[in-house]
Amino acid sequence: MSPLRLAIVSCVFASHALLANSHDDAQPQGSCDAHALHQGGEGCGCASATRKATTNANSEQSTTSHQSTHEWPPKGAAWVPAGEFFFGAEKSPYPKDGEGPVVKAKIATPLWVDATEATNQQFSEFVKATGYVTTAEREGWSFVFEPFLSPTTSEKETQAVQQTPWWVQVHGASWRHPEGSDSDIEAVVKPDDEAPPRQKSSTAQKQHAFGTPRVLTFPSWEGARWKHPAVHVSFYDAEAYCKWRGMRLPTEVEWEYAARGGLTNRTFPWGNRHDDLHKRANTFDGSRAFPLYIERTEDANAPPADGFDGSAPVASYPPNGFGLFDMSGNVWEWSVAVDKSTGQTSAHQAVLRGGSFMCWHEHCFRYRVSARLAMEKDTGNYHMGVRCVATARPGEQASATQ
Repeated sequence: MSPLRLAIVSCVFASHALLANSHDDAQPQGSCDAHALHQGGEGCGCASATRKATTNANSEQSTTSHQSTHEWPPKGAAWVPAGEFFFGAEKSPYPKDGEGPVVKAKIATPLWVDATEATNQQFSEFVKATGYVTTAEREGWSFVFEPFLSPTTSEKETQAVQQTPWWVQVHGASWRHPEGSDSDIEAVVKPDDEAPPRQKSSTAQKQHAFGTPRVLTFPSWEGARWKHPAVHVSFYDAEAYCKWRGMRLPTEVEWEYAARGGLTNRTFPWGNRHDDLHKRANTFDGSRAFPLYIERTEDANAPPADGFDGSAPVASYPPNGFGLFDMSGNVWEWSVAVDKSTGQTSAHQAVLRGGSFMCWHEHCFRYRVSARLAMEKDTGNYHMGVRCVATARPGEQASATQ
């Protein structure tokens, strides 16, 4: 494994790089405590660990000619008309995120935007056609949300991010094996017979920053996960996938315009209502102690309010006004950063958008349409995926979703 510098990056915009480590097995670290977490403090929340590699072999892959027979209009894409909107938000729970100031932005040309996040089925077709190797596969590990690890993997993998121990460095974790080598997107049941969905396991008990032992729970996957979004996808992986499809990653202006679905001055893709969130988006529902560490109670095996512990199959919730699904929650989506002062895109920065199934208004209110999270391009964790866009061709008219 190449030398790594790992940093903890919170759900607030770009936290500090905390550790420079030249060892083969880098030690993830963090900087928050239980009090700060429950106060929604910066540096905590649905904190996502990053890998900061000194080199990136995937950049070469992402610029090579992994070409397919491009369908047009792109299969599975929805038409998004040109228009103007107010980009960003003046008021944010996390001022350092960079959501403000609000500026008027124009989408001069209509777009084709994938109606859903890329699924495991779609991503597997890309890999099969190109032989592409993702960042996580090349490095041999990725960060996984610990409550979803099998007892065997949880006991074996001990390199957690300090003070945010729900992020664990898991060897063998990738888009094919989301929870590590003993998991598989094709598996109909959990491979560990001792850990069926949501069963408590004493072998998975650990002492965490909350100060009391918690019992890990496991996601209730029903059947193979072909329709779930592909995860452990880095910016470079996302870029290569979109290029193969004859598309590209959206700028964050394009992403936010598409996410708003034609609505003006609204917080979410559906408007401002938050009381029925579990019917509209796959986010953390707050019914359990974050991050899904369950007390020893009779309710430990109860399903979450929205029906999903982790990611949900794409299009499980209603679309927005442009026919786009999961623009809020489920998994984070990559976009190209935009400098508001110049309107120009940045070749060096990447921004995640949309929030994930881990976000909640008390600790990671990042499923708002204006929310943004800066991230290292070679990071692709358990809750990061991809959605592609393409600029409409001259004279092209709107049509039904392909």
